[in-house]
Amino acid sequence: MTASTKLDDIFIMKQSHQDFSHLTTRMAKLKFDDIINDIDKRHIFEMVTAYVYTIEFQKCGLPNILLLLFMSPQDRTHNPVEIDDHISAEITNFNDDY
Repeated sequence: MTASTKLDDIFIMKQSHQDFSHLTTRMAKLKFDDIINDIDKRHIFEMVTAYVYTIEFQKCGLPNILLLLFMSPQDRTHNPVEIDDHISAEITNFNDDY
């Protein structure tokens, strides 16, 4: 999960995410906690036996969270169709962002 520089609900006038690094970090932490809650409590991936994560900061100062999930053997995906049901990716259009 990578934080976005487009946080229009926080930034006013000509301010950037670097002016509010404490807010962008806090928002990323709240989103991450929500993801962990979905995995632990709501079991969106069935039975996860363990997880490991690290938080790193990009050159621009935005947090990037890497998460590795360990699934129980009976809940693992066994073919590409099952994987596609869980994973989605979005490629950023740089013309829209800048």
